[in-house]
Amino acid sequence: MGTNDRLRSGARSIVSIAQSAPCYLGMLYCAGIVHWVWFFLFAQLQGLDWRLTAGYQAVLRDALTRFRIPYVSTFLYYTDRYLGTPETPLSPQFLLTPWLSPWVFNVLNICLLYTAAFAGLLLLRRRYRLSRAPFALLFLLFNFNGYLVSRVGVGHTMWYGYFFLPFFYLFLLELFDRPDDRRLVVLLTGVLAAIELQGSFHLYVWCVMYLMLTALFAWRLFRPLAIVTIWASLLCAFRFVPTAVTFTGAILECKQGYPTLGSLLDSLIALATPAWVSPDSETGWWELDCFVGAIGLGLVGWFAVVYPHNAPSKWYSDRWALILAAACMAVFAMDGMYQPIFNLSIPFLDSQRVPTRFIVMPLTVCITLAAIQMQRFLDSEETRPVARWMLALALILVAAGLYRHSAGWTVREVELRAWENWRRPVERIAVLDPDMTNPGMRTYVHAVWASSVFSLALAAHWFYRLLRTRARQTSSAGN
Repeated sequence: MGTNDRLRSGARSIVSIAQSAPCYLGMLYCAGIVHWVWFFLFAQLQGLDWRLTAGYQAVLRDALTRFRIPYVSTFLYYTDRYLGTPETPLSPQFLLTPWLSPWVFNVLNICLLYTAAFAGLLLLRRRYRLSRAPFALLFLLFNFNGYLVSRVGVGHTMWYGYFFLPFFYLFLLELFDRPDDRRLVVLLTGVLAAIELQGSFHLYVWCVMYLMLTALFAWRLFRPLAIVTIWASLLCAFRFVPTAVTFTGAILECKQGYPTLGSLLDSLIALATPAWVSPDSETGWWELDCFVGAIGLGLVGWFAVVYPHNAPSKWYSDRWALILAAACMAVFAMDGMYQPIFNLSIPFLDSQRVPTRFIVMPLTVCITLAAIQMQRFLDSEETRPVARWMLALALILVAAGLYRHSAGWTVREVELRAWENWRRPVERIAVLDPDMTNPGMRTYVHAVWASSVFSLALAAHWFYRLLRTRARQTSSAGN
């Protein structure tokens, strides 16, 4: 064999290895890790809401170092009652805070959560047999869209429950096929609890809203989704009861949503910088940003909404409730549309003071459905090779656009553009002893203990139910 033949043979071997599923998925995963590490390079974690995040982490660090329960701290944001704030993180990885520097911990934290999200996307890939192109669309737009990237850039770590949404959609989609499957109900409950553990109180509320809207349009799912909502609320009682005690009587002001459809379109396709403000409001652009790029928006819109009309299927006709529920959430995100619900003063719904944030639910559900429908398009006998090549080119352009967007929203870039009074280092923070002579403080401490014991008992029961339903499923499969 000549030299040229050996080179060609080696090149073919490299290409075949690169095209194998494990190598392809491994490269995507590593690209995501590199993205998030690069995203934090040279950051001081002192700009905008990174100061808030640093305060929360300092409270936990002091509590773990001194073995004290963080009832009260010197850190003030809404209240000094740390456990009475539903967006404070209490997830297991924060046990590492005393032994890691803030920068190392925050990079490790987002890499761990990204890994969890990637595992959820792999489950979606296996369930719906997604090939390379549909999974690439799902991977790129889910992990690196503007809604997530810009919020990480400004320090909204209380949005990290976002990384559990692949599991949320996986189990919700499965419920359409098996509404009587108790295991799906238990798993979906666990996902909501995991979201709240990250301090993602707002995302938890939006997920519950989305479940109730889905049940409204798919009435046969009302019972299992109602059970999920009730179970998850009880499981998270250790977060919600102290919050209710702390913030009873608090009055918030509902801000405006997207002023116009044009501003919503801009948020999807404009490569904005952290210094941008909406032309029609004083809202920081990170509250509007949900960038996917013009090509990404076209792919998602076509495969999630338009293509099912051209190639209807029984699978998708049963799931139109998901699109209708997403449309309702998108309407709530528009200017003034959520105000009537906010004015009803329904507990927790009256805490959603920035309606533009609702857009995360329509965005992510449409990305998920678009990837599944793209696979059905590729499986169609009418799909020509030229269409496959065009999709591959489109995905490369989508990735390039997302990279450009991320480059403008790195944590360091946000810090350089942040206002001067938002770039102060966090002062020394310590956990304090609660003043038990104060009746309100006594009620708060007792609420923490009582709700924690209740949630622990219910968590043990939830875990038992999960094992029991899994054993039943295994037994029935064996028979």
